[in-house]
Amino acid sequence: MGRFLSKLSTDMLKVSTKKYILIFIGVLLFMGYLSTNNVTGTARLKEISNGIQPLDMKFSYSQGEAYDIIKRLGVLGR
Repeated sequence: MGRFLSKLSTDMLKVSTKKYILIFIGVLLFMGYLSTNNVTGTARLKEISNGIQPLDMKFSYSQGEAYDIIKRLGVLGR
């Protein structure tokens, strides 16, 4: 196991250059943009669902809030 981790660490050091780190950060930012501001993102979902934020996009919610959201979405929203 120690040899594997040592090799993994060495390989990661080779890849973790400024170029690859900047590319990684760019990809993360782009994915964040797509998930919040694009027609496929949460803004579009809220529009389709009359402003109700989907449960899986909320950080936390109570059981009562979950049942209320499900009721407000109706059969088509499930």
